[in-house]
Amino acid sequence: MEYTPFYKRLLAHCIEVYPSLSLKKYEQIIQEYYNKLKVKLTENISAIEKLKILESFLFNNRKYKLSVFQGYPSPDYFSLNRVIDEKTGSCLGLCLLFLSIIDLLHLPIFGILSPKHMLLIYDDDKIQKYIDFTDPTSGIPQYYFSQAEYFSKISCKTPYLKKLSHNELIAVYLVNRAVYIHVNRGFLNNAVQDINRALELFPDYSYAYYNRSIINIIQNNTEMALKDLHYSLKLDPLLKNIIYPKMTY
Repeated sequence: MEYTPFYKRLLAHCIEVYPSLSLKKYEQIIQEYYNKLKVKLTENISAIEKLKILESFLFNNRKYKLSVFQGYPSPDYFSLNRVIDEKTGSCLGLCLLFLSIIDLLHLPIFGILSPKHMLLIYDDDKIQKYIDFTDPTSGIPQYYFSQAEYFSKISCKTPYLKKLSHNELIAVYLVNRAVYIHVNRGFLNNAVQDINRALELFPDYSYAYYNRSIINIIQNNTEMALKDLHYSLKLDPLLKNIIYPKMTY
């Protein structure tokens, strides 16, 4: 089967919600970023230098920034087209942009989840380094990371700190889209469809079951809601600490 670049798969999902977007426009932008970076990322520089070049290119040269609301990373900017247009992204949005470029550069950088957060890891079997786009002085990333580390040890099904495949990353995107776009617009059936699609790509994704249970509660499907809720807690015991019925990765 012919390989489809990650950014093209993402854009194919973005156009479902933003039908007027120009695929050619965003493909050209991603290709431009790739062409500029491949010249800089020569084989004779270290992994740490490569990461510095990547981050400097996006945040200093191209002026991307983290979307923040009331001191916390905002979930609103996660669709690749919107991140590029606004030069602003949530943790998820910036990770997806980063990984869209990384996929073309063939670097060993992967998306990983921790509770309420997404970050990246560079892992070439010799060096491991986490890449976090949040403010390191806030204490938020370390709080999430410590929880993820604990629950990844006690549950083999937890999604935390696992190197996510492209299918699993798209599943995370679809669940966020279900909650932050479809549910907010009142399109509950569309939200359920997105979550069902996500679970086909990432069958053990606890947040997908959790959010589908919330939607089923709204739709008065109590039996289905309880089934999903119980299964999500079986996969991820940390979900019991979530107070608000809102997905944050």
